[in-house]
Amino acid sequence: MGERESYTLHELAAAARMTARNVRAYQTRGLLPAPLRDGRTAVYQAGHLTRLAQIRLLRDAQVPLRMILIAVRSGEPLDHTSPLHRWANGPRPDVVRKGAEGVEVLIDPQVLDLVEEAVPGILDCLVGLDLVREHSRGLVAAAALVELLLQLPTVAAGAGQLLSMIVGAAELSESLRGLISAEDQPLDLLPDGRRQELAHVAAVIVAACLTRPAKH
Repeated sequence: MGERESYTLHELAAAARMTARNVRAYQTRGLLPAPLRDGRTAVYQAGHLTRLAQIRLLRDAQVPLRMILIAVRSGEPLDHTSPLHRWANGPRPDVVRKGAEGVEVLIDPQVLDLVEEAVPGILDCLVGLDLVREHSRGLVAAAALVELLLQLPTVAAGAGQLLSMIVGAAELSESLRGLISAEDQPLDLLPDGRRQELAHVAAVIVAACLTRPAKH
């Protein structure tokens, strides 16, 4: 990878094992420096290939593009010394509590910043629904929710629609819980098989609520 000093767009894409469209997209987002110009031809250098290789490694480690872009803008390195690698390969989220409802973990402050930047107001929304709560060590949430929040910055689209769908899903979930627990029979007293059946139905409906088109 280190012998050549210049590449055309398609040569660079082939060397980086990605499409020319991806290279252009990274350049448009600010992840890749602009190429030099030789007349009307874009000329890329070894540094561009190095940057693409670094981005590829970070993406393979499940680091969101938004986090990589923030690192680039702040001048942080993307090589093996990068804090992003330590974040990706570091210990699993810090468990605060284990209980019948699942595992609660601390939410990384960097994740909180990225999520709020992607969807302004979402943290207040989640706190209001008691899906994210305050703890003496920071904000905590169910481990499954934290996994979703890690993905959110790369998939967030219409913030307003997303917030309304979260609220709608929460309301539907509460309604389902009420129906399941009807006739004064607490959910945790139902036979295991029946409870799992009902939980599965509820999960499918809530998932449908989250993925349906928002009403205008």
